[in-house]
Amino acid sequence: MVKHMQEYIIEPTDDMPVMVFEGELVAQVSSERPKSYKWTEMCAYKTKDNKWVISVTFVKLDENSDEIEDDVQVFVFDCDRPDLMIKKMGNSHLVEKLYVKMGVYKPHHTRKSMRKSDHIYKEPKLGLWSNK
Repeated sequence: MVKHMQEYIIEPTDDMPVMVFEGELVAQVSSERPKSYKWTEMCAYKTKDNKWVISVTFVKLDENSDEIEDDVQVFVFDCDRPDLMIKKMGNSHLVEKLYVKMGVYKPHHTRKSMRKSDHIYKEPKLGLWSNK
């Protein structure tokens, strides 16, 4: 159930239409660091129609003029299918933090203990289990 519903307007910078929806801001994360000139910001909204709206903003700061240039992308997923969202959005450290804040993913390990071959979401491999 969406608790603090309000209207949001997100204007993607690609050829996608403006997103207007009612929902709640559930989570936001950023890769911004002190003295950085490029970072990514992600916001997750849960709509009254049981959808996730994920906005991804790639920010670039011009170090000489302090002007900000941003590239905004928007993705929409069914709340009942977090597997499809994870498959599309991937498993970077930043998006993993977003999943945890959204409540759609609980890490089974810490990032420090992860090997490069480990993944957050793995497709089931049929035929590998036996009854022996």
